[in-house]
Amino acid sequence: MLLIQQIHNANTRTDHITEDIPKPVWKSLWKVNLPMKIITFIWKLLHDSLLVLTNLIRKGIQTVNRCLTFEEGEEKMSHLFLQCPFVRAVWYGSSLGIRTLDLNQLSIKQWLLSHINATNMPDQTKQSSLQSIFTILWTIWTHRNLVLHNGKTPNPLELILTSQSFICRYKEAFNLYHGVQS
Repeated sequence: MLLIQQIHNANTRTDHITEDIPKPVWKSLWKVNLPMKIITFIWKLLHDSLLVLTNLIRKGIQTVNRCLTFEEGEEKMSHLFLQCPFVRAVWYGSSLGIRTLDLNQLSIKQWLLSHINATNMPDQTKQSSLQSIFTILWTIWTHRNLVLHNGKTPNPLELILTSQSFICRYKEAFNLYHGVQS
């Protein structure tokens, strides 16, 4: 009986998490032409299920919760992806030129939803913008994991160049697959 109650509680929590995200957002998310690993990563990010240090502590895992690049501030989702000075440099240096310093009041989830829900741009432009944003977020995450698990030295320029390389590769693969000429 206890196991059934735990499963019910887990399902209830999961349903609650997705209730505040409208179905059109999920449809838009799954339509973005990127590798499934990146789309799944964004899905996890929107569900607040990435194992950032704050989430690990919430699950009872003992760890020091500090930013891995500047060692100041807690590693929360919004800090890791928008507010850390390291990441701000990455966003500003990217082809998108986003100034995340102006986004201090937004959570990463709110910021992402605003881009996914954007209706004021043509579909092709929105697709391209989401491809870039999702790829940069995924590259930040993989770079963070290399810093955490492999002792890599954080390097914003390397991250910018890596994400730009992935963006070009994914757009080229999409164009080849769909017969679109660049």
